Amino acid sequence: MKLIVAVDKNWGIGKDNKLLVSIPADMKMFRQETTGKVVVLGRKTLATFPGGLPLKNRTNIILTGNKDFKAKDAVIVHSIEELLEEIKKYPSDEVYCIGGDSVYKQLLPYCDTAIVTKIDFAYEADRYFPNLDEMPEWKITGRSEEQTYFDLEYEYVTYERLSCGRNRKKQCKSEKTVTEKKDFIPEHSGTKSFFKTLYLISWIHPSGASMRPIWMPVSVS
Repeated sequence: MKLIVAVDKNWGIGKDNKLLVSIPADMKMFRQETTGKVVVLGRKTLATFPGGLPLKNRTNIILTGNKDFKAKDAVIVHSIEELLEEIKKYPSDEVYCIGGDSVYKQLLPYCDTAIVTKIDFAYEADRYFPNLDEMPEWKITGRSEEQTYFDLEYEYVTYERLSCGRNRKKQCKSEKTVTEKKDFIPEHSGTKSFFKTLYLISWIHPSGASMRPIWMPVSVS
């Protein structure tokens, strides 16, 4: 499962059940990323949508503890266990957690990819997303060039969990292009030399923004 979220400098995501800011390009990216896919959200997040209706052209799964809650054109689940059983019906990379804050926190252990719009401004917020930069199991694997909306600066950052899913050792995978590069580097301690193999990892973000390539050392022999 993936998650998609927009955060400010303090990882704030909302105030008074509203987004901190609405950036048209970010909204477009969200639509492109989730249309035709499955979105998982809470009841309060659903209430913030136009007319309180599920998003069109997506399978909406609502996680709520309210046993009496009903929503047209949506699947209702009442526990994490019920949700995990329900999403088995879909490819895992087509399921997106989209909030709100309590749902993000409950489902974060089950997500392997986080698509984060990081806004370079500190808003007044009362809802926050966990700071992935302080969580060693999450690593940045892609970062867009700086984007602007009037005087507001933001970027798209992709995080991946080092181990996919809860208590699993399987390495996370993502779509990427790999270019091999070998550099001849002399060994400082003697006459021997060795090759360090590097791989240029690059991504194209769903918004169309190019992600900064990252040279990663893979092996030394």
